[in-house]
Amino acid sequence: MNLKTLILPARSSLYGRAIAKKANIDFSVVGFPKCATTSIHKTLEKVPDLYMPDHEVQVANIMSGKQKWPEKSYSLVGIKNPNLVYEHHNLLALYKSNKNMKFIISMRNPSDWLFSFYQYRMLEIRSKSGWLVPTLNKHPEYQGISFDDVVYNKKYFLGVSVEHGFFIDYLLDIFRWIPKENILIVMLEEIAREPVQAYQKIFNFLGIKDLENDAAGIVANNKKSFYARREEFITQLSSLDDIYKQKNNQLNEILKEKFGYDNIYW
Repeated sequence: MNLKTLILPARSSLYGRAIAKKANIDFSVVGFPKCATTSIHKTLEKVPDLYMPDHEVQVANIMSGKQKWPEKSYSLVGIKNPNLVYEHHNLLALYKSNKNMKFIISMRNPSDWLFSFYQYRMLEIRSKSGWLVPTLNKHPEYQGISFDDVVYNKKYFLGVSVEHGFFIDYLLDIFRWIPKENILIVMLEEIAREPVQAYQKIFNFLGIKDLENDAAGIVANNKKSFYARREEFITQLSSLDDIYKQKNNQLNEILKEKFGYDNIYW
């Protein structure tokens, strides 16, 4: 038995009790970044008698009391933070705080994910987003990192890395700790191609009923026009397909076996 197996559940139990004293959270939209989590968030915000904070919620802020909650009572309370899928101690703490909590895990083709995330971060750098200024002052080299650097030279910056696209490596422990009944798998591609069906699946998972037809399907990313054209990076994307192939196959086998989810998209 390794240290993670011993320490992480014990620490997460302590954190879970601290979370439960501050909030009763029914569901969490937990990842991955740039995989429609904001679209899911904005769509769920339209649901009557459902509350989600309008920002990415940090578990530390829940425990400390910095995260504020409305005085009004809601039938469903949820949070969104796509980085939680990389923060196993926090994700498990959320589950420990409420073992009926539902977790929505969204993914997309990892090659497309890396390209999109790289473009998103570079747009933030070019726009000199306020939260980035201290980081860029410390790491001015981030401004000159090319997509080739990320793909071929394994450069890492601001969460953008080839390794972060090995989704199965981050999901195996989550699937081991949290019952499958508490997890919904959804792909960005199914939201893009069949939004009504995809969101109905999410609504059913959360027990949301009797919604009007216009409650589904908000597209949150309105910055794509500022991205470089995908067609200019076909060689790099093809290389990424080769890099991710084995891990994708492993992931899809587990999704099929554990969740009955047949990933027809990649």
